[in-house]
Amino acid sequence: MANTPEPLQISVGETIKWIRRAVAANSINDDGVMEIVDIKASEGWTLTLKATDSSGAHTFTVTAVADSDNADDFSFTITAAISAAYTAGDYLWKLTATKATTTYLIARGYVEVIGDTLAELQHIRITLDAIRLVIQGTASREQKSYQISGRSLEVRSVQELLLLETEFQGRYNAALSKVKIGQKRGSGNKILTRFI
Repeated sequence: MANTPEPLQISVGETIKWIRRAVAANSINDDGVMEIVDIKASEGWTLTLKATDSSGAHTFTVTAVADSDNADDFSFTITAAISAAYTAGDYLWKLTATKATTTYLIARGYVEVIGDTLAELQHIRITLDAIRLVIQGTASREQKSYQISGRSLEVRSVQELLLLETEFQGRYNAALSKVKIGQKRGSGNKILTRFI
């Protein structure tokens, strides 16, 4: 079996497994000559993937173990319980190999963590409804006290509320498109073409 690449997408609450085989790094020896260093789990190397979202606020780390079929290879597992705690978003990752005091960068890449889209859609809709009811002046006490970024809706100006309504309507439309695409119903967006 060839190298199984790192995943391009991770769904929150899903188990993900992959194997890295024939890992190698470039190194410069004492004579100043570039050489290839074989990175093998059986020789005490550790392979670690660290991913960070674009804001830098959310990270996750996965450390491989020696593969059960070949002790030189590295097996990664993210359990469903662990991925359930991940925050949806776009992440950049780097894969490093470490042995004692030596660390090599093996690869870099990108992974999208996909949240529970239906739960996300429901949360966005509740927030959007609360914003609209506060704007209309018909919100309940609970809806007025709903907080976004640490501030309740009732202390925000009408201008702030209108900006929030626009932002959350955009989020709602994007989440709804994801649900429709997931159900193979199309995004609802029109694609126009013209033939000359």
